[in-house]
Amino acid sequence: MFFQFITFKAMESNKKYTTEEWVSLLLKSYFQLFKKDLIPKSSDIMDSLFSANFYLVSHQYQNEPILVYGNQKVLDRWEMTWGEFVGTPSRLTAEKELQNKRAEMLKIADKQGCFDKYEGIRISSKGKRFWIKDALIFNIYKDASSNLNSKVIGQAALFYHTEDVIDSK
Repeated sequence: MFFQFITFKAMESNKKYTTEEWVSLLLKSYFQLFKKDLIPKSSDIMDSLFSANFYLVSHQYQNEPILVYGNQKVLDRWEMTWGEFVGTPSRLTAEKELQNKRAEMLKIADKQGCFDKYEGIRISSKGKRFWIKDALIFNIYKDASSNLNSKVIGQAALFYHTEDVIDSK
């Protein structure tokens, strides 16, 4: 698919990761943290993950964390194309007044390795507000295949449910 060829620079090492390399680190981190595979091993992991029946979004640490992966469900919910999504500051997925609460949760996840059962309001690129429910936030490690003591280079969020916010105005 087209997204396999996009690269981005990891601030901590100036290493450029392809989307395929990033997804590999994400999947290895998930396995090391939870001792199970996120998706069944298949001949085309990228397509399986991209078309999965759950939402998967991740950002990479920089001075300001940027979005580097979102599967099709994420792109549809945030009403963005791949090109619009990748490189967007991840804080912009939440409304301005909710960004501090989101940042606090991400710090907890960073220290603990994960944060389970997170709920929060997000906003699409077109201004539609929605809840993410029962999200699992987890760290992505530079060397997840060998240990979880390696440098955290990003975080991912995995969730199955969203719900439109109904404004009572």
